[in-house]
Amino acid sequence: HVFRLDEILPYQGPQVRCVDGKNACPIEDIGGVFGHNHLTRAYLSDNPLIRRQLDWIDADYQPFNFNLTAVNSRLEELH
Repeated sequence: HVFRLDEILPYQGPQVRCVDGKNACPIEDIGGVFGHNHLTRAYLSDNPLIRRQLDWIDADYQPFNFNLTAVNSRLEELH
């Protein structure tokens, strides 16, 4: 992760928000960073044998999507 501090504002109560991002987060039980990278390579592959490794994940999962609104909604729920 990379964090950049653009400015420091006067305190107005607790606020947490994401301003930018890239790619979807790894899915549960993928095997950490290495498993996620393996999944991404399988997702990009044209080889049907390699793509079969994707059979167990949700068909809606898109590893290159990032939804800023969804992230901020989730942060708001956690806060």
